[in-house]
Amino acid sequence: MSSAGRDVSEAHLALKMIGFSIPFFTVLRNCSDSQLTIKINFKQALSNYLLSSLTMSDMYTIIYFITILTTFILASILFFKKETPTYLKLFAPFLLIETILSAITTALAKKGIHTLWIYNIVGLLEFSFYITILKSIIKTQLIIKVSNIMLVIFPIFSILNFFFLQGIKDFNSITYSVGCLFTIFLCIVYIYELFQLPTAIKLISDTNFWIVTSLLFFYSVSFPLFACTNLMKDFPQDLGIIIQLIIDILNIILYILFCVAFICKLKVKEVTQSKIGI
Repeated sequence: MSSAGRDVSEAHLALKMIGFSIPFFTVLRNCSDSQLTIKINFKQALSNYLLSSLTMSDMYTIIYFITILTTFILASILFFKKETPTYLKLFAPFLLIETILSAITTALAKKGIHTLWIYNIVGLLEFSFYITILKSIIKTQLIIKVSNIMLVIFPIFSILNFFFLQGIKDFNSITYSVGCLFTIFLCIVYIYELFQLPTAIKLISDTNFWIVTSLLFFYSVSFPLFACTNLMKDFPQDLGIIIQLIIDILNIILYILFCVAFICKLKVKEVTQSKIGI
């Protein structure tokens, strides 16, 4: 075998070792055996390699982290605005914690490490946070008092369920169901209050409306899914994959609607400042 031919074989082997498929490369041999030119279409090779190596789950994970990071950036901008209400400022630290925990659970899950106990803790934090947000935008005093009581009872119930009822290793579907139902209830109360307003408001540019809409949509759809899994004794693995895919899509929609809510708030501030000449 000539030196050029040996170089081609070694190049083929090296390309296979780094995971690329040889058809995506163009090998050009000069007339002289002493010279060999290998032209590699890196852009096409990298694109095809990523598409072939990434699973559907990986794709949704990437999109999920892009949306949650975008939401965090917008929430951080609002956090540093003096005029931003306190309950909206809470989104920035909450989303930061959510992003870190999501990254940890994703990394551990890929290594085959049990992560359900982390999801149970995240669920407790999420529902406590969302109840706090919703009670801040609801006007009915009775509902606000009930929400304050719920913020005390729910964590206690969740901890008891975590350690003594459903346990650490299993998904605490009872805790999730209770949190879902109460969150949906608060969202419905807010919408009812909208209908009771003496004057109409422009909902498409209302931050609170988009926040409530996102939570109502997410938990109204996810609650029946988890309720069904709680009733099933033998849970098929294929069904679990489908449910996880639906939850991933719902999470992406949730954070996109949060982005819309934050953008509405930022736009309202810009319009207000321009009117007063700031």
